[in-house]
Amino acid sequence: MARRTYSEHCFYCGFRRLKSDAAKGGVRLLTKAAAIECANLRHGIRVNSIHPAVVKGGFGDTVFSDMVKAGLVPDEATAEAALNSFHPMGLGEPGDVAEGVCYVASAKWMNGAELVLDGGASAQ
Repeated sequence: MARRTYSEHCFYCGFRRLKSDAAKGGVRLLTKAAAIECANLRHGIRVNSIHPAVVKGGFGDTVFSDMVKAGLVPDEATAEAALNSFHPMGLGEPGDVAEGVCYVASAKWMNGAELVLDGGASAQ
């Protein structure tokens, strides 16, 4: 299973992230290529990727202050409101990602798939 610490499939608050987006595209295609390769070699290895959005804790604890430092918003409260407006279900918790990991790990017929965990942000 390919693991990424932070991923977004959406364009947030003016952050221009060409390098990050290119890397994410690479992870998505690498997941599919590795899944097919492992399946064809009959190793019994499944390759999937999990793409979480901002979650509370870790990186999520610094994203609000980073937005203020970048001059995108005047204060952290505005930054939090801006991010929450992109997530119909609000920001996630680490446990939300853990449940997705458990699902992917237990789904024996899942291979080459991407599980997006973003509270509905990419559906907008």
